[in-house]
Amino acid sequence: MHRRANWKKSVCPVGQALLRRDDDISTTFAGMSISPEQLNEEDGQRKHRRRGRTSDGQHMVASTSSYYDLQYVWTMSRRLREGRSSTDHFPALRHLRPTITLAQAPGGVNRIVQNRGSIAVASSASGGYEDRDAGGVTEVDPYNRDGALSVWYEGKHYTLLGHRREIGHDVPEYTLAPVVKYYAVQDVQFNPAFPNRLASSANDHTVRIWDCSLLPQSERKPRRLRMGPAEEQILRKNEETRALVHTVKCNCTMGQLLFKPGEPVLAMGAHDGSVYLLRDDGRDKNSLALTPSHLRLSRRSDNLEIGDIAWGLGSQSDKLFASSMTKGEKGFSGTHRVFDVSTERIAYTLRLEEAGNSIGVHPTGTTVAIATKSAKHAHSLYLFDAARQNPDAAHKVELDSFHQDVTTMKFSPDGVYLAIARDDNMTDVYDTRSLSRGKLHAFTHEPGNVFAYSKDIYGVVEAQWVEGHPSGLGLVTGGCDGAVRLWDVRLASDDPGNGVPIAQCEHDLGHFSLGNMYENERLLVT
Repeated sequence: MHRRANWKKSVCPVGQALLRRDDDISTTFAGMSISPEQLNEEDGQRKHRRRGRTSDGQHMVASTSSYYDLQYVWTMSRRLREGRSSTDHFPALRHLRPTITLAQAPGGVNRIVQNRGSIAVASSASGGYEDRDAGGVTEVDPYNRDGALSVWYEGKHYTLLGHRREIGHDVPEYTLAPVVKYYAVQDVQFNPAFPNRLASSANDHTVRIWDCSLLPQSERKPRRLRMGPAEEQILRKNEETRALVHTVKCNCTMGQLLFKPGEPVLAMGAHDGSVYLLRDDGRDKNSLALTPSHLRLSRRSDNLEIGDIAWGLGSQSDKLFASSMTKGEKGFSGTHRVFDVSTERIAYTLRLEEAGNSIGVHPTGTTVAIATKSAKHAHSLYLFDAARQNPDAAHKVELDSFHQDVTTMKFSPDGVYLAIARDDNMTDVYDTRSLSRGKLHAFTHEPGNVFAYSKDIYGVVEAQWVEGHPSGLGLVTGGCDGAVRLWDVRLASDDPGNGVPIAQCEHDLGHFSLGNMYENERLLVT
């Protein structure tokens, strides 16, 4: 997105908003915005989070040779709208506006997470792919730079520099200073048991544990002596890697990270078709190294990778659900298993052999939904009885025929509705009480200008449920039209007041995050 035209106001299509001067709490929230900029990005590093892998091709933007993709933090401003709108019962999201621009990321955003006022952003980097040459890297993309992992902590922005490699000694022609390669960061997650700590995974085949409380809290003091580029780089590296407490070396890239709710147990979905468990119990960098446990989902020779992982809830909280899929879409097979993390053994294997795109867990933990792909345009939805640990599907629903994949799948807080977000810019909503009747809603984002310039369409990148006030249920989605839209399930899909943009960017979104303002989080980060 071009930073000189980075946002525009969202206007309700059924009426003009009137600003309310009373009870305006917009000034009570500080915000941030991280705007990545790069030239001619190899957006093969921009991955689909639920598959834990990257896609081939190049993401391009109209009217410029540079790639801009701004992310914003939006704060609340109360507005009163005339007529019916999907925002009527969601006053906190009725109108949002951007605030402060803080930094730039080097590529498309892969993940945005919030935790008690802190924000972490993982993004790709031009040339930040895995090292394909076993003998070492021989050259670095000229547009490769740092910034793929950044955090907003206690009112300050930091760039975490761990996912990097100095290759100057491997390349004889580089004699003045070491050449540094920065890798694309696939995922980042906060540790729910230790809020200051977070885990990140990248294409350098490592998972790194960071402690934000170790970040420098004061501005760098000016130095009397002028330093050269190499000395400045060493000083910055020492400052920004101070928070790095553990580095876990892996055999492949960990495409997806997911902490167990409320506990420091990290599940990692790998590109080798396995799941790994890591317990980050808060130990410091001088303690023993962290060693992950290996839960094998499939054989390495099966050419599978993890499609999605999900923790069980309620009585199934010690269960971890995992699905795999064929690498590179050269086939449509997969393995689906349930692990008991208390024993680190397989609890049971689901009788399902199709490629797994996404997993959704009912709020009570009694039902697990898996979206699969059995052919190029064939998609299915399977529901399993997790309470009885039945390996056979209790229900099967044939989804619409479309070429892309299911990006994410979420049950509503009451468990009545199931939202299925898709790569083709649509989100289907089903009533779980009457699945045989077909989908209840088909919420569609506008195409956006990305269709005309790239074959790599990321569609609806995220979907999150929100509860209305005093009642109602809404679904927030972000699509390639650059809009974050709010849908009311009580309104018709084609109602002109439904799907009102609560935030609008000029190009497709990489990811977004809704926060809890009662925990000092931002209402929306994109």
